[in-house]
Amino acid sequence: MTPSTDPLRLRLTAAAAAGAIRIALEQWAADPTVDSPADLAIRCMREFGAGLSR
Repeated sequence: MTPSTDPLRLRLTAAAAAGAIRIALEQWAADPTVDSPADLAIRCMREFGAGLSR
């Protein structure tokens, strides 16, 4: 993304990133024995990032 990136795309990206963090915390709350919240958040962000490059 650059300074000239469409503001709508920036807002959608920010919302998706916030959603990925929320999903990681929900997953951890459902089963705290799987991974740490940070590990799950990193995993979610990587999945999100991979989707952007497709």
